[in-house]
Amino acid sequence: MTRPKWITRTLFDAAMEKPLEQRQEFVEREALGDPRLVASVMKLLAADKREKEKSQIEPIREKIQVQLSSEESVPKQIGPYRVLERLKGGHKRVYLCEEQIEGETRKVVVKRMLPRSIFSSELEREVGALMRMKHSGITAVLDAGREADDRGYLVTEYVEGLPITVHCRKSRASLVDRLQLVMELCEAVAHAHQKGVVHRDLKPDNVLVASPGAGAEIKVVDFGLSSLGGNHGSEEVESTGTPNYVAPEQAMGKDVDTRADVYSIGAILSELLCGAPLFEGEDLKERRSLT
Repeated sequence: MTRPKWITRTLFDAAMEKPLEQRQEFVEREALGDPRLVASVMKLLAADKREKEKSQIEPIREKIQVQLSSEESVPKQIGPYRVLERLKGGHKRVYLCEEQIEGETRKVVVKRMLPRSIFSSELEREVGALMRMKHSGITAVLDAGREADDRGYLVTEYVEGLPITVHCRKSRASLVDRLQLVMELCEAVAHAHQKGVVHRDLKPDNVLVASPGAGAEIKVVDFGLSSLGGNHGSEEVESTGTPNYVAPEQAMGKDVDTRADVYSIGAILSELLCGAPLFEGEDLKERRSLT
């Protein structure tokens, strides 16, 4: 027999009123010998504790990273790549660069982490994800390495395009054209899922539309928040992402799988059809309150 959710919620709320060290004993006593109820409530209490700890750490971590990034000037060279301009700041610096190949020059995008960055695993995740995939709708990885000071960098193809929502608005794309672009997005994301990659941050800024010749094609970029696993498995990851497009379970800090990306595609499609985001908010905390 399925236990009503309100029972779990009621016991959780009551336990939250108790001192931290008394909560487990209280839950075990009030659950009246129901081990599944105890497990469910203790899992909620543990998740709440992690969320509070993270909310205290995040502002400090962000402040440190912003301070470090503001102190770093634009480099002239990253490995063999000559820097043209900075595209994005923050803990992960993104630069437009160029390289010489057999006498020809080509533009590339280089992502470079700050020295000893606490976000270094993000770059490693992205390298791992991109190395698994080979699809025309997914930005291609060209190179990866480390500099003398041990900071990592990732080199991907340069996509000269616009976010999908901006492209459709500026080109006054028809309904059929918008649906065709979303179908291409689905094909690219399906390839990622077949390779065991969940993007976890699909949003217009990470879905670019390039316009080679007379056509338009999708390019999915930035796999820095991706998770790697089986095709249908889940992986416990931090509840990061963009509030307007993140799946409810991801906003709540729960395990996510390929369905999180499907939700995000739906949110993008809704915006393309309706002209406004499905959800508008400043951060994930606000999003959780509406989930």
